[in-house]
Amino acid sequence: MSIFSIYLPKYILENFFRCALVVLPLHACTVVDFVGRYHGDTGVDSTTATDSQVDTESQVDTASSLPTADECETKYSTALFCEGFENGLPTNQRRLNGTLNISTTQVHTGSASLQAITHEANSISSIVTSFPPMYDGTLYYRVYVYLHNAARAKLIGFEGVNPDNEEIEDTVDISITDDHRLAVYNHNDIRTFLSVSQQHLDNEWFCMHGKVEISQSGLVDVGINGTSMVTTDRHSTVPEHGCSAVAFGIVWSGEVEIEKQVFIDNIVVDSQPVACD
Repeated sequence: MSIFSIYLPKYILENFFRCALVVLPLHACTVVDFVGRYHGDTGVDSTTATDSQVDTESQVDTASSLPTADECETKYSTALFCEGFENGLPTNQRRLNGTLNISTTQVHTGSASLQAITHEANSISSIVTSFPPMYDGTLYYRVYVYLHNAARAKLIGFEGVNPDNEEIEDTVDISITDDHRLAVYNHNDIRTFLSVSQQHLDNEWFCMHGKVEISQSGLVDVGINGTSMVTTDRHSTVPEHGCSAVAFGIVWSGEVEIEKQVFIDNIVVDSQPVACD
């Protein structure tokens, strides 16, 4: 799939894609227990949500026709990170004017998914996995996403952390734009790559997948349901202190003052390709 890149003034891009107009320190939002691998250990809040804030009439229950086994304990037991939300709400949360719940009514596989809600502009509702800093190598990712009623947001963020002050060092963002396009934003180059075609993905589960080459001349690939949609030019994807975390959910809600809801399920981050099921 061909792509094109656009150059926009730095302040516009930062307003749309960044976690804040300045780099947001971890202590500025709610962060609990960064973990490198999470398979539902005992350190979780097992309380499930009622989904009272969700329009249940628009939901499709797919759990009955899909496997219920937790793939994190079987197929992806050696992955860098895997989360299917079968064991309750993860503790590795990042929230700023946002809410995270376990949903049992809108799921992709198994019996549960994560419901991320933001209540206003410039908000965060995500989970974060961390691992030892990487200065080279390739990270592959896959996540199933359900955009409730045209939610538009930054959905995946690759980042590092400054060990001296705990500030987040954003490097690569993956988003759905207001005009239904996939967007990859590189913080090092202040550059955005957009899919040529629009992706109308509202109110249905879809698989988002691809890779990020961690390198001074790395590329980023983003696909939907097994088809590559955006492949960037080669540019630096390395934060100053190495890439050491990936965030999923509503990583940044943007400037629009509306409530947004996104469901995510079956996340895998690995050093080898991860396919859509």
